[in-house]
Amino acid sequence: MRPTPSWPLPHRPITLLALALAPCLGSLAAAQDGTDAGSEQIAAQQPPAVTITLGTSASYRFESAFDSGMSDVSVARIGATAEAGFLVGDASRLAISFGTEHSFYDFSPMGVLVPGGVDPYDTIHDYSVGGRFTTRINDTWSALIGGGVQSSGESSANFDDTLTYNGLIGATYKINDSLSVGGALLVSTRLEDDVTVIPVPTITWNIDERWRLESKGAGLLLSYRASDTLRVGLEGSFERREYRLDDMGPLPSGVVRERRVPVGVWTQWKPAPNVTIEGTLGADIYVEFESLNSSGVKFAEDETDPAVYAGLALSFRF
Repeated sequence: MRPTPSWPLPHRPITLLALALAPCLGSLAAAQDGTDAGSEQIAAQQPPAVTITLGTSASYRFESAFDSGMSDVSVARIGATAEAGFLVGDASRLAISFGTEHSFYDFSPMGVLVPGGVDPYDTIHDYSVGGRFTTRINDTWSALIGGGVQSSGESSANFDDTLTYNGLIGATYKINDSLSVGGALLVSTRLEDDVTVIPVPTITWNIDERWRLESKGAGLLLSYRASDTLRVGLEGSFERREYRLDDMGPLPSGVVRERRVPVGVWTQWKPAPNVTIEGTLGADIYVEFESLNSSGVKFAEDETDPAVYAGLALSFRF
């Protein structure tokens, strides 16, 4: 899986849904319960007036076969994020972030998503910029609003045609010191499709001193604190990406959509207070690809066998 990046990217996302939501909903939870799970903490402990977070990640999804039996696909990804956070008053925070991700696909022995049986693409570039404002309204309520713009496609695609825009608004309610629930509404443009509006429920539940259940992007993470520096857990989520293809390729200015449901083992190690290392290992239990031409008409759709993945992420916070 993709380890979590900053808004509006990727952990991981509506483009890149899981990636866009993970840091935003984490910040919302932190605002109302006073904890720091990798996002801003706003309540009980006063955070620094300015924070800088830098991150990098890499993942690999091993080869899996398309159901049509005509091709296999694997993908390697690398990414980087940078975020600046600013304290606003005593209970609010503004964050501005930038992110990039590069995906390297290998289709073999032939492509199934575009005409001619050739590879539909090999390298996809994602760039994003966005912001969010998180505030603790009172002892029980907190809120978040954010938005951003993202470019996703091949390097030779028309840049204007790679852009999507998204906005997010959400709120959480602190039931007690251990449990907070809430929700967010994500609105996003899409490539060759209508605007998407998606409601996302959220939860942060410190079950006891060691166990925690929390929202992570469009999914859940159940983790166990093995020591002061190490947490391990199980996670599952939904990821969706879409890419604009080269305007001179076999499907000129077309779009490929990719949907995955990753389930796996997660671990987080903090060797120092400002350093976090995360690792993941699991399988995409559902993978689907869909290609469309430049007018939004579907050309092909195919699923693959489950795909094993592994990922590693490193972040520094100052």
